[in-house]
Amino acid sequence: MTGFVRALRVPRLRQRLLVTLCAVVLFRLGQDLPLPGVDVAARTDRPGGPGP
Repeated sequence: MTGFVRALRVPRLRQRLLVTLCAVVLFRLGQDLPLPGVDVAARTDRPGGPGP
């Protein structure tokens, strides 16, 4: 935890960490958006598909 706090004190590293965190959050939010022409029911019913 101490290393993480020290990393946040460096402005350039803090900026890179925040950009990376925002990219991950946007990616995760985008995974839940349905796309036109994609059958969501067929996508979730397949074996090995996303679980509940």
